[in-house]
Amino acid sequence: MSEANGRRFPEHIVYGEGAIAWKTEKARLAIWSSPLREDLVQYLDAVRNCYQAQGSWQQVPYRYYLQAVSSFQRRLLEQSKPQFAPVKADWLIYGGAERQTEITMMRRLTEAMLKQGVTIAYLVRFGSAEHERVRELAEQFPKQFTLVDLYDGLGTERRRLSAAAVQEAWKHFRTVNEILEKDLRISPTTFSFFLGGMAKRLLWERLKPYLHYDRLLVRNHFGSLDSVIALDALKEGKPVATLQHGVISSSGFFPVLANTVLTFGRATLPNGVARRYTPHNTSPSARCLMRYIRWKTPSRTEPFW
Repeated sequence: MSEANGRRFPEHIVYGEGAIAWKTEKARLAIWSSPLREDLVQYLDAVRNCYQAQGSWQQVPYRYYLQAVSSFQRRLLEQSKPQFAPVKADWLIYGGAERQTEITMMRRLTEAMLKQGVTIAYLVRFGSAEHERVRELAEQFPKQFTLVDLYDGLGTERRRLSAAAVQEAWKHFRTVNEILEKDLRISPTTFSFFLGGMAKRLLWERLKPYLHYDRLLVRNHFGSLDSVIALDALKEGKPVATLQHGVISSSGFFPVLANTVLTFGRATLPNGVARRYTPHNTSPSARCLMRYIRWKTPSRTEPFW
């Protein structure tokens, strides 16, 4: 057991064999240990959903229909370019927040960063509750803050994302099942979760050429879209920060795709509101979370922004 702030944490989390969390952790470890992990990262979160919901057989024939038009839809998607001019900013932020507490937190954090004088491009689905809250900052900081619509230029054609993703998603679905042991293999009736993961990757690949930034902040790092954005930034050598949600909220193993993990309050870390985790960090609370870290990062001392 490790101690932090008078609380005791288990060194290892033990799940009952066959439980969804047990299967999820084993599957994620197998996928992340694969040499294809960078191509499959968008499915790590989907694995849990696949085990939880066995899906519907009606999805299988639907997949074959989509596969028949996938190449055509992919070409149409490539022709539907974003309508905004390229954006350059110090930080790219993706919150993906839905709960009011999360939205409020992201707004306050973004406002605090803007008051430090940095420029921010904020990736958000226009029309969402999160968009309604953070767009006030565009009026307060017009020269520093830029809102970017996740679906810019697609309009009513968002369905093309799923149709265009089918062939690649099905290939990856088969690859994942080849990686997994027999008792962990995923039913084809849950293919729609893989389809959604690949659609999120296409969404990011469509926007990425238009976004030029030095650092990244993602509220979570384990969602289908969050993980793709975070991994791309790390591969490019950009500093990536995530919040403690990404460490404590995901069932079972998940690699921390960030250089910095932000935590809040005395209940999480004894010193300060921001703490950087590195392989050399030996505080008790860090040891409790180190089991999740699979990305080697340099030690840094400057504030995360």
